[in-house]
Amino acid sequence: MAKKKRSGIAWIVAVVAAVVLAAVALGWVLGSRGGEDPPVATQGTSGSHASSSPSEVAEETDGICGLPVGDGRVPDVGPEVTWELKAGVTIPTSKEYGPGIVKDGDRACFAHNPMGAVFFTLNLPAIDPDKQAAHVKGAIPADSGGESNSPPASTVLTVRGFKVESPSPDRAVVTIAYEVSGQPGYQSGTSVHEWSNGDWKWLADDPANTTSQFEPVTSLAGYSAWGPR
Repeated sequence: MAKKKRSGIAWIVAVVAAVVLAAVALGWVLGSRGGEDPPVATQGTSGSHASSSPSEVAEETDGICGLPVGDGRVPDVGPEVTWELKAGVTIPTSKEYGPGIVKDGDRACFAHNPMGAVFFTLNLPAIDPDKQAAHVKGAIPADSGGESNSPPASTVLTVRGFKVESPSPDRAVVTIAYEVSGQPGYQSGTSVHEWSNGDWKWLADDPANTTSQFEPVTSLAGYSAWGPR
């Protein structure tokens, strides 16, 4: 299989969702361009948001494309969305949470709330490498460049659950649980994001990131269930 050179930015952003495959010894790191896979729209898991009163839901917006801030609480079950297959990972889109801008290989504008941070996390692998730098804050690890193989076409990472810790409105620690096709159980990893200049950014050098230390998950207890059917 031919190897492709990846920029440091492209490699490290793809790793947020895809280095899990190395943890299950599949022998490759996902780093392909988001537009290479044909989109596969699937119906999202039905979900119910946490109930809210008008006083609990902020309708103001401070994002780059006008998405409302909405509810700052995390739902027990993920929202109903459209799922696509991009770069071997299932990617959600929503009018409520984003991305509000999908253009020329870029995906931007996510809601300024914990669920918006989840959507940002999951959309990172679908952003073209030459557009990814705008979505990252902090220093990229020096050894993040190098070569990587493209994934086998039959291997898919499917979202099955998420957790969000949001110690402040402008910080979100997101953990995603994936089902890896052909592998038992689940794999999970955590990434850290900060609200900056009207959108979420990945804090590449935050020590709370665990994208190089994905772990097997035997149960989705404690996760908000979510994913395509």
